[in-house]
Amino acid sequence: MRNFLYMLMIGISIVFSGQVVDTDKDGYSDRDELHAGTNPKDASSFIYEGGWPYNSEKDSLSFDSFGANCPGDITCDCIQNSDCSNNNCVQYPRGNYCSPKEGTHLPRFKMMDQFGEMVDVYDFSGQGKYILLELSASWCTPCNQLSAWMTYGDPEVTYQPWWKSAYLQLKPWVETGKIILINVQYADEYRDNASLASIQDWYSQYPHDGVPVFADSEKLLHTWIKPTGIPTVLLLNEKMEIVQPSSRGLNLAFDKLVQILNSEKK
Repeated sequence: MRNFLYMLMIGISIVFSGQVVDTDKDGYSDRDELHAGTNPKDASSFIYEGGWPYNSEKDSLSFDSFGANCPGDITCDCIQNSDCSNNNCVQYPRGNYCSPKEGTHLPRFKMMDQFGEMVDVYDFSGQGKYILLELSASWCTPCNQLSAWMTYGDPEVTYQPWWKSAYLQLKPWVETGKIILINVQYADEYRDNASLASIQDWYSQYPHDGVPVFADSEKLLHTWIKPTGIPTVLLLNEKMEIVQPSSRGLNLAFDKLVQILNSEKK
């Protein structure tokens, strides 16, 4: 009863003060902790062990699920654009499919992170930041190279023919929290489906505190994107809308992000 009254008083004070209050100094506001059901006066009671963002307003955003109602939805077979609800029929090596495009909302999902917690990807929305969503796998050489550069500054990825010097800006942008990078693993080193063990192994190799690693153990995102080469990186805005779609590589998303953020400096 005493805890209930305490939390009620915190909630009322937050509403009337209009200030961001973090009583236990764990990085999460009292308002968000009350919304998430954690204790705002206990530093050991936090929303995510990884310190990932939390958006208490995420339920107000538009979103779809991974399930497809065919014909017409993303991942459905198609012959021409008019066969797709979003008018975007794309040819892949194994057929034509209705595919995500600019303005498409990322499906809302929860996946396990490297700390064994189920994380709602829409908690990364509403942070006022662009999001790089990387579809990755443990067996993928350039995926390893990219994470090694992002974590340790290993330059090997920068020697690749598709690398551009403008991408060097991305590492400090991630480290300072200017942008969000999310790594989603769909397969382990043996090409089996990703698991908690495999993403924990990845995190032990590339322990970047600012990059969540998710296990797409059911290949939900993989099926939705249908990558023809990995890593595949999509650029999202804070509303979880695709700014730059892709089914192969990282250049399109990286180029678009660099263009946007550098133009904002002018």
